[in-house]
Amino acid sequence: MSGYIETLGSGTSAGVIATGGINNKELLGAYKRVFLAADSFEFASVIAAKDKDAWDTGVAAGNLVYLGQCKFEDQSAEAQFFEDQALDIKEESTAATKVLRAIQNVNACVHSEIKKLDGSSGRVYIQTAKGFVVSRFAEDGASLGRAASFSVSNRSVPTTDTPVEYTIVDITFTDNDGDENNPCVYKLDWLFSEVDQVYPLTATVGNESSNGTTLTAEITLKKTGTTTPLTGALAADFKAVDEDGNALTIASVTEAGTTAVYTVNITTPLTTAYVSFNGIRDVASAGTLYYMNQVTVKTA
Repeated sequence: MSGYIETLGSGTSAGVIATGGINNKELLGAYKRVFLAADSFEFASVIAAKDKDAWDTGVAAGNLVYLGQCKFEDQSAEAQFFEDQALDIKEESTAATKVLRAIQNVNACVHSEIKKLDGSSGRVYIQTAKGFVVSRFAEDGASLGRAASFSVSNRSVPTTDTPVEYTIVDITFTDNDGDENNPCVYKLDWLFSEVDQVYPLTATVGNESSNGTTLTAEITLKKTGTTTPLTGALAADFKAVDEDGNALTIASVTEAGTTAVYTVNITTPLTTAYVSFNGIRDVASAGTLYYMNQVTVKTA
């Protein structure tokens, strides 16, 4: 057992219950914002976790994803038991679950990105209305997100009474006992919403051709959900793979002026390739992060 709580103390022995300071209340505030993290991601210490630059670095590396400001509902359930009093039998039939439902209103493009979470797992950092972060403390002093699995529902149907399409993510904590035995709570002087965010791109493909050694296509990039073109991308921002996922060489990428129409030349005799961004990219070093999902380049 280990813990780091900035509002009260924490015992370390399961055999001793130390409740000194029990009169000090832990009023952290309501849950408000959520960051998702990769299973393997952690901050080396609480000090590191308080550094906004460390969060920005985690986002750029694809290890942290801002889920946004949400309203929350507790969807937890107590354990269920089978009982036969005559035979003095009591067996747990369904384990208790701790489930946090995150509800928000986002545009259709962002919803489609959030849908990628459905069926996946990772870790969760939660920021409260009072600026506290709820996480988990590791024995080596690291701050971990709380382990969870994610389920994303279809968007709700707007009605006259509720004219809003909600995106709903159920966060099921997979080691709640471990989380509660190893709490890590600290306060930030900045908000999760101030951390860098990754913006999706919409890519369209046209004018595919092949001369037997080079596969060529025009890819047009727009900021998803808008008609705003993304200009300034370079060859290093793109990657290409074949049907088996093997890397292909991008010989050149040329933008037609500042139109966001890019002629991409791939060195391959193949007539089909798959193009995406080479990870999360700060295009033209403009200070905004973008990601482009994979598109197919294929000649007729």
